[in-house]
Amino acid sequence: MQCEQRWLHQKSMNLHISCKFMPFRQKRLSLVTVTRRYLCHSRPKTFDSHRFRFKLALNMEKQLKKKKIRNMAHVDKYKSKLSQVPVSFSASVTVVSTGANGLGRSVLLRTNTDRYLFNCGETVQKVMPDISSRLGPVDNIFFTYNTWNNVGGIMGFLLSNTEDIYHANTIVLHGPPYVNKLLDMTRMFSENHVGSLAKVDWHGIDRVKHEDDQLTVEYVELRSGESEEIQKVYQFENKCMDKKKTVMNYIIRLKAIPRKVDSKKLLSLNTKSGPWIKKLVDGEEVTLPDGRTVKPDDVLFEKDKDLGPIVVVDCPTEDYLDSLSTNKQLLDLQTETDSKPLMIIHMAPATIIEEPRYKAFMDRHQSGTIHLMLNENSPGPYLHSSQQYHSALNYLDPELFPALQGHFHYTKRPEPATGSVVQACYGLTYNIRPMSSRGFNWEELLYLNQEEFFAEVKRRAKVDALGMIKKVTCEDKVANLMNFKESDIDDEVMKLRSLLKQQRKEAADQTEEYPEIVFLGTGSAKPALTRNASAILIQMRKDEYFLMDCGEGTLTQLYQMYGLEKTHHILSNLKAMFISHLHFDHHGGMFGVLEARRKVISMAERSDRLTVFAPVPLKKWFNLFSTCVAPIESTIEMIPHHVIHEAVKSNKDSSYIARAKDVLGVSEFVVMPVVHTTNSFGISIRHRDGWKLVYSGDSMPCQELVRYGKDCDILIHEATFDDYGEEDAAFKRHSTTSQAIEVGRQMNAKFTLLTHFSQKYAKVPVFTENFTENVGFSFDFMQLRPSQLWLIHLLKPALKLMYGFNLETRLINLRKNLSLKSHREKAYLEKAVSEKRLADKAFLKKKRDSMEEWSEKGEDLKSKLLTIEQKTKLREQTKCDGNVEVKEDEEMEDGNVTEGSNKRKVETESVVNKSRKTDTDVCVATTSDSNGGFVEQDDTVIGSSYILEDSKTAVE
Repeated sequence: MQCEQRWLHQKSMNLHISCKFMPFRQKRLSLVTVTRRYLCHSRPKTFDSHRFRFKLALNMEKQLKKKKIRNMAHVDKYKSKLSQVPVSFSASVTVVSTGANGLGRSVLLRTNTDRYLFNCGETVQKVMPDISSRLGPVDNIFFTYNTWNNVGGIMGFLLSNTEDIYHANTIVLHGPPYVNKLLDMTRMFSENHVGSLAKVDWHGIDRVKHEDDQLTVEYVELRSGESEEIQKVYQFENKCMDKKKTVMNYIIRLKAIPRKVDSKKLLSLNTKSGPWIKKLVDGEEVTLPDGRTVKPDDVLFEKDKDLGPIVVVDCPTEDYLDSLSTNKQLLDLQTETDSKPLMIIHMAPATIIEEPRYKAFMDRHQSGTIHLMLNENSPGPYLHSSQQYHSALNYLDPELFPALQGHFHYTKRPEPATGSVVQACYGLTYNIRPMSSRGFNWEELLYLNQEEFFAEVKRRAKVDALGMIKKVTCEDKVANLMNFKESDIDDEVMKLRSLLKQQRKEAADQTEEYPEIVFLGTGSAKPALTRNASAILIQMRKDEYFLMDCGEGTLTQLYQMYGLEKTHHILSNLKAMFISHLHFDHHGGMFGVLEARRKVISMAERSDRLTVFAPVPLKKWFNLFSTCVAPIESTIEMIPHHVIHEAVKSNKDSSYIARAKDVLGVSEFVVMPVVHTTNSFGISIRHRDGWKLVYSGDSMPCQELVRYGKDCDILIHEATFDDYGEEDAAFKRHSTTSQAIEVGRQMNAKFTLLTHFSQKYAKVPVFTENFTENVGFSFDFMQLRPSQLWLIHLLKPALKLMYGFNLETRLINLRKNLSLKSHREKAYLEKAVSEKRLADKAFLKKKRDSMEEWSEKGEDLKSKLLTIEQKTKLREQTKCDGNVEVKEDEEMEDGNVTEGSNKRKVETESVVNKSRKTDTDVCVATTSDSNGGFVEQDDTVIGSSYILEDSKTAVE
């Protein structure tokens, strides 16, 4: 037993295993009990659902090291081998966010080894994959101004890119004061993920500049309403200045490329190359052994013309124009005749650019300088992969998947700019180096072509079908795949349209228009191109809107779907917002929506507040945001979830419930705790028109949800994992598709809508036999009315042909990987059990050797006792013939000796019996457990019995 405890303790200390793997609100078992039951393959109900995770925990340390190596950026590997990273021979600037309505202003400066991001709006991490760029190697992020459009994406970026990506370097944030306070906001909701594998540092205006192996970035500070002379006076008098009004601009100077050796010049010297070449590259003169002095120009190519700096200028309001016009660092750029600015990136609003003082600033930099404009006059976002996917769905049914109103300006490729002033487009890239390719990449910009999009979907389906042949062993399936043609999809689409038309004709008498459900985000974790983070817009009645969850990028989704005018109409008529829990993918876009709504109602000269139902810790974030970024606290009314739940639970009247009913126009309003993370809640509402809607948020199957959602008309339930991920779902407290459907059945819901799918299955979920007519599945930009719910199941055949081959191939690979993983885990367990058996046998062998040693000592004592008895008998016979007194003395002496000998004999037998008893207890403790724990196989039990018999014979 001691050996088993030592083994378990060592494993727990090395691998840091704790009871955190147990499910919420279930009985927690001790580590020793769990491991015993696990090793003997017992499956108690509490432990069985987490058996898979516990197996992974046993070799957690080894797998984590592999994961770090696998996910480490190749750039980090390259840089780690060098003491100094050479200057890159290529550099470019790419527009990430154009500054259109709902978007921030952001550009990415790229070299071979580094990425530099200027501003980080909400959609940055979503759009990066669409422009073939990864955010992993970004080491420096620069902010110009403390607004949500500039900083709203930093929290999602840190949460998503520091948890699972091993990054060797520190991520440095640069910007004006109070931007660093957003890191505190991030840590409030990160659950200790941020900084686990990456470090984050902050550099403010006091640093003056940033310099590394590739470039130097100078900080340029602008003050509100102050010229350069006034700033000097304030600094001289040490008066306090409002730090929140600081704007930081940047002057970027790329370092010169080292000169290369001209082989012709080197041959003309008639000498061998050597270390002296390095000195010439560094700009030093070298004296050869023959006495000749060689200058760098004698061996190297001619020096390239100095590259002008790149300037990032942000002037958010008129108050900063005086500081912009008089700033010494910006004025000095005019006097640098040899290196005039190559490019000035303007992030000021269009109204500011039209100001005479700003135009005068631009006029000072006209000759040879490119002016790139990022403002509201730029076109909106065009995510090619997202638009291609939605266009295919729109081709199936334009009513369920309406055309996106925010993409119409991309019906043709943008025309190349002819002058020095260029309006930014999404994905537009300016190549700086090499010199031969310097210029904009207008030919590479993508545009909207719906006919080509669906043709591409069919071509991909054909490729996926051919690729699946290698994975399938059934001859019938192989024949079907070989016979698949692109025209099969066209036939299925025509059949679908006929069925939809027939169903709509039969349901023509159904006039239910509300609730209208619009899915703005149906994915889990971080936003992806085809599925954004969670957000559901409910139109309760005409001009009455209710937003359930608000993941990052929700405002951009609204602009893409409805366009500018309709989006502002929705924001002005938004009645309430529900935030289910504190995970960032459910509230990361909340401040963008609140700030946009504040501007819309201020233009309409209104002051009505938006009711926000949210977990109580979010109140701290509202206060911090109002202090550091924008004053939104006066435009909202927050009602904590637990207040409403306590009132519902105690069946008492509450002013908060009355307020919720009045705002939404409902007769029943209930929030209930669900099984996910702390402060996770679902919602159930019954409208005065009679319909009832339930939303689960993120949750495992939950009886509280079933109880309050009984007999609902529509259940919107999360389905993060497919049925193969049941154990993962239990560990992360999510639901599988079958579990979500079962909740709807227990609730007696008329219709169940699934959402919050894993990004592994971003296009279509894994369809099973549980997907009946009253079960639907959601997509981004999907629009549903009650009469359209029953049409969703008709989409399955067409979707299977379009995307099913790719999904089925992935499922085959998943099953194969699970089988291999199960085989590896089984081998690992067999090895662990084998090691345990060997340890037990070694322990018993040690005890047997100890018992044999005591037996030998007992035999020695026994022989000594026999010798003493023989001597005593001999003396007694001698004394019978001798003196009586002597006999008595000898008898007393012999009696003492005999008594002492008998005493030692008894002690010896006691020790031997004690040893035998101890060994028997040890064997019993090893082969039996009072908790029904470790019960070894027959060979161990037989071995133990054999040892006992052998030891017993030796003692006797």
